[in-house]
Amino acid sequence: MTTESEKFEAMGKLYARIGNAAGLQDLGQLVAALEDDDDDVSKAAVWNLGIMSSSGDAKAKEALDTARTDGDDVVRDAADVELTNPEELVERLTAELIEIGRLESYVSSPSEKYDEHDNHKRARRIGQMLDDIPNTWSRRTEPAEDDRGGLELMREVHSRVAREFPGSTLARELEAIWGGVGYWRR
Repeated sequence: MTTESEKFEAMGKLYARIGNAAGLQDLGQLVAALEDDDDDVSKAAVWNLGIMSSSGDAKAKEALDTARTDGDDVVRDAADVELTNPEELVERLTAELIEIGRLESYVSSPSEKYDEHDNHKRARRIGQMLDDIPNTWSRRTEPAEDDRGGLELMREVHSRVAREFPGSTLARELEAIWGGVGYWRR
């Protein structure tokens, strides 16, 4: 999960780029920040747009919709977490993880799809998204009693993936590539 201190640091970077507090609510400056080379600045812009959108700002929602389809991977994923119903997002991400396991593998030699640690980049990013879901979920409404984001949600999705591949090493591979994501096997 993105910790409060990490969020604070990212928001500080965004503030430094924009230069004033009023700019943090300026749609044009936030949209420009989505293109920033620093992923923290881009994610902070998405979070601000999410807050504006959840407060009824239709132009902020439109900017997030555009970012979800046109942004780089980090911006697209952050916008997806902001805009999508959490239950639907979890179902879609779980299906994507199962598809990755079925067609590829979670661990392989470095390439376009695998990082320098042999982790499938998208599968690891899905773990990060699952870990971030409670940040968004609880901001929109009061947290539900069954609000199960972060580590608990990652465990639940991992179990579902493991049931898809009984007797396979894929569940163990997924455990390995999620190492260090939030509180997962730190």
